[in-house]
Amino acid sequence: RPRDDAGIRAHVTRKCRIQAEGIVTITSAGRRVPVVRRGAGTIEFAVTAERSYNLAFSRDPQRPPTP
Repeated sequence: RPRDDAGIRAHVTRKCRIQAEGIVTITSAGRRVPVVRRGAGTIEFAVTAERSYNLAFSRDPQRPPTP
């Protein structure tokens, strides 16, 4: 069974670009992180060093990420 979420930890403060199908929301410390869609299956968002981020996925890969 595929996972519904994944986590990352930022080592530097900068923009993070992720390529993955079905990403719906990204949160950090319980708050939604704004995202910018950069193409089919690619999103970009700002990260802060030493913070953790949770990526939630939809089972419907056609659903775009929530800004």
